[in-house]
Amino acid sequence: MSQVAVKVIREYLSSLDEATKDEAKKRAMSRIPAGFEVVSESVEGGTKEWMRFRADTLEKARAKAKHPRDGIPGGVKVLKREETPQSKKDLKVVVEAIDEAESISKAQTKAEAEGHHFLEIGKVAVKTPPRMGFLGFGKRSGQYEVEISEVIPAQVYLEYTQSAFFVIKAADPKEARELIGERIPKMMEHVQGEHDVVASGQIVGFEVAHLI
Repeated sequence: MSQVAVKVIREYLSSLDEATKDEAKKRAMSRIPAGFEVVSESVEGGTKEWMRFRADTLEKARAKAKHPRDGIPGGVKVLKREETPQSKKDLKVVVEAIDEAESISKAQTKAEAEGHHFLEIGKVAVKTPPRMGFLGFGKRSGQYEVEISEVIPAQVYLEYTQSAFFVIKAADPKEARELIGERIPKMMEHVQGEHDVVASGQIVGFEVAHLI
């Protein structure tokens, strides 16, 4: 497997309309090193995304949202923020079962199927006793009422957009042709490496693309 260096140029986009993208493209094209050919053109970022952070308290949920690695990315524009404190909802689930253990299992399954989660099991009351029968004959399930509490975690919900950039990747065609004998294919879009986004118009650096 051979490698070709790819020059990456990013231009900040204040909006995603065609006129703004055209201007950004012109600025990026003017910064392509002499003799390099364009490998790919793309727009990165600018899409609306969301993240949800849950914990047993709002303070902990907020801390998760600010976490440098797992929280909301830096440099984004927050469009919507919703905070919901922890709450509790009490349910009473009636099931038929042969004993208390089975009634708890069935009640939990039924509650989850109805969209309830984060469950805590409370009291179990026998409404109709089960019949065990004799030698397996006459056995009959009883009716149980199971008290369940749904503990809904505190939540911070965020909708945001990341900064948008017009990105051009270019490479030395001579170097590539020596390896593959033709113009750099579109597969070069799948380059490896990560670079921090910098100010508008600055060349970020080189990435390395593998040509098979």
